Amino acid sequence: MTQQIKVEAEGYANRVRALPQTEGGVLDLEILADEAADFRQWFSFSISGPAGSPLTLRFVNAGQCSYPGGWEGYRVCVKFPDGNWTRTGTGYEDGVLQCRITLPEGAVELAYFPPFEAFREQALLDKAAEDGAEVREIGRSVQDRPIHCLQYGLNDQTDRVVWLTARQHPGETQGGYWMEGALAVLEKDSPVRQALEEMHVAVCIVPNTNPDGSALGNLRSSATGANLNRCWGTARGSAPEIDAVMDAMLATGVDFSLDVHGDEVLPYVFTVGPDGLESWDEAKQAGRHRFDQALLAESSDFQMEVGYDTNRPGHADLSKATPWISDQFGCLSLTLEMPFKDALNAPDDQDGWSIERSRRLGEASMRAILKYLSA
Repeated sequence: MTQQIKVEAEGYANRVRALPQTEGGVLDLEILADEAADFRQWFSFSISGPAGSPLTLRFVNAGQCSYPGGWEGYRVCVKFPDGNWTRTGTGYEDGVLQCRITLPEGAVELAYFPPFEAFREQALLDKAAEDGAEVREIGRSVQDRPIHCLQYGLNDQTDRVVWLTARQHPGETQGGYWMEGALAVLEKDSPVRQALEEMHVAVCIVPNTNPDGSALGNLRSSATGANLNRCWGTARGSAPEIDAVMDAMLATGVDFSLDVHGDEVLPYVFTVGPDGLESWDEAKQAGRHRFDQALLAESSDFQMEVGYDTNRPGHADLSKATPWISDQFGCLSLTLEMPFKDALNAPDDQDGWSIERSRRLGEASMRAILKYLSA
């Protein structure tokens, strides 16, 4: 049986290598590291072969990946011809991740999470422009790709500015689909858009902070191997992508920000605050609680019980986006985490965490932001 491993989509690296087969019906694979860093977990590729043939895929170095705990309870994403992305039965034992499929007519696609390809990002930019957003290039990446910012309602009448960013870690492709949902709520004449305009609230959106890492198929790093969410504030000058976003924020000011991510290990949706700042006080904590309660009311996928441990006062990492923004502008700044597995407070036994749930969370988040700003 002949297997053909190929790049999943033009311009999107697969980050996987097929190893010599040792027995019929088994394909051993190695997950490759980021282009210039030792992060590894992401993969996206397609397989074709004799239709009807059962095939076992073994990711033999899964235990050496960046987040081996992420494989517990994880199921590989799969897309058969003329179908949608779903999940396939997966097991993890002795450092090997294993799943089994039956080959269809044509190619079957497999991924850590469904990729957000370049054509989808361009469609997102085009749709925003059609809806009246100003699509600006605020900088260039190391490999000379544009850093785009979508600006809604930013003018001389603006009283407050909301900033939304995603994909500092390019393999967290949930962020791309989240942005699709958020932008759907900001369509022309939508109730949320109209309410924000009446309140003189502008929205600035960077849908892909790391275009080089996205093109390379990296999990967490840029073309130079930089973790962009360690290049803010105290690390200014270490990444042109983040310098561009910081400069744009300094030009407009920030009254609320949300930085969208994905978490490999925790099977929940949750927020992370800028706690650990010396300036973090009860009033700011109350503001965070108000936003979390608003999102909880808008999304059955969100929860407030499980998340990261909080930093002690005075121990905030100002090289990260969320604490730097809150410290610089005195505003509520949050990180929103989505799972790679499933949201166990509202499990989906077929699809786990999915494209559609990411989009719905984007929509819910925009409605929650409006509630927070209206209070």
